Amino acid sequence: MIYLSKIDCFDLDDIPEKGAFLLACIRRDGQYEHYCKILREIQRRYVDHLKVGAFDEKALETYRRLGIEGTPTFLIFQDRMELSRILGRTTQERLGCLVGKALPVI
Repeated sequence: MIYLSKIDCFDLDDIPEKGAFLLACIRRDGQYEHYCKILREIQRRYVDHLKVGAFDEKALETYRRLGIEGTPTFLIFQDRMELSRILGRTTQERLGCLVGKALPVI
């Protein structure tokens, strides 16, 4: 389950105050469905420990506020603080490592 309401209505207040949150900034192009599938799998795997959100390039103000310079970009937050990010194409395994930075040992 992807955690956000409408992709084009994303606001930084949607990031939970507590817990881990993976945010994907992805373009609606040929890779969009590929990354949504990966995000759903990560959400399923960490369902009790992680929320996942995504938005696309229409949210330009949010891109600026987060300092996003390109897509895809994946950010991991813990208690609303950014811990790390990946810029560019990536794999499910690499995203799993990114998530691991914010989660306690499970």
